[in-house]
Amino acid sequence: AAASGMSAALAALTSYLTHRTNVPCRRFLDAAAQLTVAIPNPLMGLIFSLTANRFRIASSRFLIIIVLAVTFLPFSYRIMTTTYARLKSSLDNSARSLGASQMQVFRTITLPLSLSGFFSSLMYTFVRSLSAVSAVIFLVSFGTPLISISILNLAENGDWGQAAALSLALTALAFTVLGASNALIEKFTGAKLYKATAVHFRR
Repeated sequence: AAASGMSAALAALTSYLTHRTNVPCRRFLDAAAQLTVAIPNPLMGLIFSLTANRFRIASSRFLIIIVLAVTFLPFSYRIMTTTYARLKSSLDNSARSLGASQMQVFRTITLPLSLSGFFSSLMYTFVRSLSAVSAVIFLVSFGTPLISISILNLAENGDWGQAAALSLALTALAFTVLGASNALIEKFTGAKLYKATAVHFRR
């Protein structure tokens, strides 16, 4: 949950600066937000593991959160980019012409209209993080067991019944969270979670 929230918030901020403002480093931010998609997940986890050893960072939970957030940042970024692209710039220009500041435009116009995309990004990262294995396999310790790694270990030890039970519980959790999120988003924004997310994959 922490990783998905961090990834969605960072993606929303980066996408907003890139596509809704005139900051001079927009191209750099756009490239940086999508850079990790070109790095294999096991290599990403290994890089963070070696970096943590070098700087004596012993918190596996903190490292796992950071790795998951960075790994799925490009996907969250593309979802938020599509969301902002669907908002007409004339809305911002009209508000600015009436005397509204940049922060007021963001708070009263951009933020409410982009909530469905933000929650879609949040849920996408959350569901992907539930089954993440390759990106965090070098960071898992005995004090920070992950359900995806536990399923893998049970399967390797021949405990197929327990592995299947955990897999079923993980699938049920994912569908429950998605269903609840879709209901909340539809209630407060009038949009559907799967529609907002699917726009990214169609483009």
